[in-house]
Amino acid sequence: MLKMHKKLVINTGPIIALIVGLNNLKILEENYEEVYVPKRVAKEILVKGNERFDAKVFLENKF
Repeated sequence: MLKMHKKLVINTGPIIALIVGLNNLKILEENYEEVYVPKRVAKEILVKGNERFDAKVFLENKF
């Protein structure tokens, strides 16, 4: 069994790659106790509005 890491600080690129590749971010919740998305990163993802595919998936999560 893999050891669960406690915390993760994640940037825009990996978030978008996970959304495009997996269509969700559940892998983060499954492998980390806490995922921290800096405000600047959230703004980058939502810069063109929350109707875009990646923004919708991002907003479905509790980061």
